[in-house]
Amino acid sequence: MKIYIILIAIVFALFSCSEEEIKTYHSERYLYFTTSLDSADLSVSFSHYPTNEEYKAGFEVNLMGDPLAEDAVYRISVVDTGTTALPEEYVLNMEPKFGANQLKDTLYVTLKKTERLNDGPVTLMIKLEEGNGFTPGLRRNRTVKVHFDNVESKPLWWEGDIITVYLGEYSPEKYKYFLIVTQVDATEIPVLLKENPTKLRVLALEFKDYLALHPELNMTVPIY
Repeated sequence: MKIYIILIAIVFALFSCSEEEIKTYHSERYLYFTTSLDSADLSVSFSHYPTNEEYKAGFEVNLMGDPLAEDAVYRISVVDTGTTALPEEYVLNMEPKFGANQLKDTLYVTLKKTERLNDGPVTLMIKLEEGNGFTPGLRRNRTVKVHFDNVESKPLWWEGDIITVYLGEYSPEKYKYFLIVTQVDATEIPVLLKENPTKLRVLALEFKDYLALHPELNMTVPIY
């Protein structure tokens, strides 16, 4: 009989420990960046946003664990060994908040255009840190990098219909004039191309009318 009592006690103890471990696991909250298998890097060229002095970049942050009842501050740091950007070249809130009742949020950093970006890219590396009730997730999902420059390059979306239907061949001057004349935000153009080509056509026609009044610019667009 003693043996059975001892066995029951052992099983009960193991069950209690297991239940406590499960509770502890579920009570923890893990944060991690959304990354691909290849890279967590983001690349930004101010040459694609010639009328902008700043660019707001965002990184998706995920929560594993119970959703928050109210917004909570989480900890991040700038990794010196992976960063070449100067402090004056970005604005980063070092006490960001994760929103209540959600499993995804966004960490934003404002990149600033400076003269030295004309010479090549700089890098900002950000890391999730432990604290304030949060634990970083998998190691490869704890850091992200943004590389940014102002080296002249054609936007990736300037191809296909943009060339044959709307704006013709790319040139930095044409792109800048198009943004100035139409007052469209550069980040909107690839979205309009996919979701609202009618509005993009209206903007291209507006630009065409402007070019007709300024033949000295020696620019043409194919839109009609």
